[in-house]
Amino acid sequence: MNKTIEGPADLIIEIKNWEYSKWYIQLKTSVNKDMLYNIYGSVALNEWTSDIKFSIAVSSEIEFETFIKKPPKSLKVNFYVMLVNLDSGKILKEEKLCQY
Repeated sequence: MNKTIEGPADLIIEIKNWEYSKWYIQLKTSVNKDMLYNIYGSVALNEWTSDIKFSIAVSSEIEFETFIKKPPKSLKVNFYVMLVNLDSGKILKEEKLCQY
């Protein structure tokens, strides 16, 4: 597992040897509707392949639903949003926003 910091990310974790060749998880401490375009834009600036998964991890149901209600329309990436409990360190749920 590698920890990397890129741009506005709070933290990005790269996990190898999973269902995908790489799984990037971006942990966000807060997200609102206005930030969605910045997040989607920063994802669009990267090169992705069909064997890479990218997830945004948020810790509130409101933030989770913000992504679900406004998914990206034309990003070529396996993009997921997941709701996590920071106290227990568990993934509560995960939804696909778009697929490569």
